[in-house]
Amino acid sequence: MTACIALTGCNPGVKRTVSRSFSLFNPYTVAVLPLEFAETESGGGLEEDVDALFRKMISERLKRLGYRPLEAAEVDEKLPAPGTGEPNPGKIAGLMGSDAVLYTTITEWKSDMVVRYAYLKVSALFELYSKDGTLLWQATHNIKESDIRLEKRSLELAIIKAYEPSVQRFINVVLSTLPASTPRPEKETFFQWLP
Repeated sequence: MTACIALTGCNPGVKRTVSRSFSLFNPYTVAVLPLEFAETESGGGLEEDVDALFRKMISERLKRLGYRPLEAAEVDEKLPAPGTGEPNPGKIAGLMGSDAVLYTTITEWKSDMVVRYAYLKVSALFELYSKDGTLLWQATHNIKESDIRLEKRSLELAIIKAYEPSVQRFINVVLSTLPASTPRPEKETFFQWLP
């Protein structure tokens, strides 16, 4: 049991690495960047919906781990315009005023139905970088959910169109391998009533 915790966080499907200096950086504020889709794969025309869902669920999970994720609208507003060059993670963290940035790349998103069988297959890469550009945590994971039903319409709805529960399980498993943030002491302030 100890080997499982040390190597994979008891999630054998998640491949992850954690930097030895993670605790030195102690990231707290995190900018969750928009999803990137690998060139060969797509969300089947669902990219905007998938992006919004992933970012919302990632942010909620980060909060439970003690992080403070920045609002997606704030992150999008501060991101450099496309085509202006790809700044490194450290520069992006500087633009955001965050301790770290989280990149998520969907490497595969496939769904299909054949007669009475449907499946959804998702693979992704997660990378957390510090404000100086150090890779702090990286995880890859993939899932395939499928079902066989007599009624085609309920099958399509359960597996392909209602993918939110699958995405939530996926994110929960992956982010369970991310070390929790260490709480930061509040700065004491005195005489706030003074001008």
